[in-house]
Amino acid sequence: MKTRNFLIADFGASSGRVLAAGFNGESFQLKEIHRFENHPVIAGDTIYWDFLNLLYELKHGIRRAAHKLETGIESLGIDTWGVDFGLIDRKGHLLGNPVHYRNPRRHQMLDVLLSKVSAEEIFKVSGVFQLTIMSVYRLLAMEVDEDPLLHEADKLLFMPDLFAYFLTGVKLNEASIADTSMLYNVFTKTWDDAILEKLGIPRKLFCDIVMPGTKIGSLSGSVCDELSIASFPVVAPASHDTASVVAGIPAVEDGRPWAFLSLGTWAVIGILTPEPIMNMGILGPGYGNEVFMEDKTFFARNITGLWIIQQCREAWKTADDSDLSWEHILKAAEQAPPLTAFIDADDPVFAQVQTDMPRVIREYTARTGQPVPETMGAIARCVFESLVLKFLFCAEEMSKLTGMVIEQLYLVGGGSENTLICQWTADALGIPVNAGPSEATASGNLVMQMMGTGLISNLSQGRDIIRKSCACRAYLPGNRE
Repeated sequence: MKTRNFLIADFGASSGRVLAAGFNGESFQLKEIHRFENHPVIAGDTIYWDFLNLLYELKHGIRRAAHKLETGIESLGIDTWGVDFGLIDRKGHLLGNPVHYRNPRRHQMLDVLLSKVSAEEIFKVSGVFQLTIMSVYRLLAMEVDEDPLLHEADKLLFMPDLFAYFLTGVKLNEASIADTSMLYNVFTKTWDDAILEKLGIPRKLFCDIVMPGTKIGSLSGSVCDELSIASFPVVAPASHDTASVVAGIPAVEDGRPWAFLSLGTWAVIGILTPEPIMNMGILGPGYGNEVFMEDKTFFARNITGLWIIQQCREAWKTADDSDLSWEHILKAAEQAPPLTAFIDADDPVFAQVQTDMPRVIREYTARTGQPVPETMGAIARCVFESLVLKFLFCAEEMSKLTGMVIEQLYLVGGGSENTLICQWTADALGIPVNAGPSEATASGNLVMQMMGTGLISNLSQGRDIIRKSCACRAYLPGNRE
């Protein structure tokens, strides 16, 4: 069979990419076409996403791909981080730049939410963990502040929906990204009108919901003219990048219970479940259910992940005016004394933008009566070991909450290339860790496009293709001291 080309647009919190996946009938190869930075912009006291620049970069990547791929393009799928959105007026115009989930104002809205609806009531509808990054808190902030954009808006489009709209002209909300709003009813699979009414959020803002693997439309004539390319379909993958990660896990369904750990800027640890786990006891620890596909959900918990060491690296690079490599940091961490000091990755101070994260870590360890890590290696080892212990804690907690005894862990994302974390996680959990692919998000995006275009019929087939296409590495448990 001839090679069939799919485009993958993957937007992360700090960068974005357009990749091409060439599928030969058995396996695929990923090729990066275009990579670009995603820099939030602070204007006044608000942190924004630079959506117009991101849209420009996406179009640039599409143009480059279309001119490079001689056999044409089957479809495009777009995935992004969750919770954030843009507003469109009645004429289809964008109303301002989307506001960043780290913007402080939304994090002041918890009491406002609970004054209108109880935590139990909203949990019984959405089943999700109540992090204040969720979309509902941004909407409440707009309502409390009497933001005129909210009243001018005709439709709300989450970030992947927003990109797709400006390519196709079609307005819709994909289920996995809608689920990050806390306003999606995980049982009826639509917007919950009762919660929206209690919160005073206009129902008219929300679009029809489509499931992953749905064809949205095709590139509009104006976009094709602008880019001098032929039109092709745009398919909604599991457009929340976490859900795409889960689709991209090369799991073997051999009866052994498994969990997954997606390790990047954020870490997400979870398990697939046939139905939502609606035990109120999960709210305190911060677990929740997220929409996946094929009538499945996954039970998961968010943890501040490699963001902590990324912030450290930026501080070290600035201090030394150097391009400090990750290899250098890993080597220094490996040589540092083990199990000396620890941080709690759940402490909000580590999720915030810090100009000097190493200082924040030193202050935390001093405040908690621990030896203070001074060197780069000691600080890096402190971060890595603290994350591993958090993974152990969460895995044990998930087993208690679900009754599932986890026998293997699939560790995917950029963190799967961190050999120290992979081995230490296997050691700590006492189970095999299957590391890779690092491109799990792109692989999952691709699989959903292949389902949407009829090339494969189910996720199991997609995972077989991923195993044939991606290099993975097994880490066996050793030292548990």
